Amino acid sequence: MPSMKRNYTIEKLSTRLALLVLAVGFASLGFLSFLNRPLEPADTGLISVTTYSIIGSTVGVLVGLTFLTAALVFARPLRREGWDR
Repeated sequence: MPSMKRNYTIEKLSTRLALLVLAVGFASLGFLSFLNRPLEPADTGLISVTTYSIIGSTVGVLVGLTFLTAALVFARPLRREGWDR
């Protein structure tokens, strides 16, 4: 049965890594939207293009934080189990 435990640990590690990659990806896209503003702010009615950029980047950062939180919560049982099992 050591093979089953090893596969389970590899599965948990790969899931944690995937969640971390998603967190970094979404957070970096959100931060890039904060940094990269339109050259000419154009008004399209009540809400300007800059406002859409701020809303989109905030949502990207929040999704990144959500994936980071999921990765940390998912990793907690792995720390309790220990690496030697």
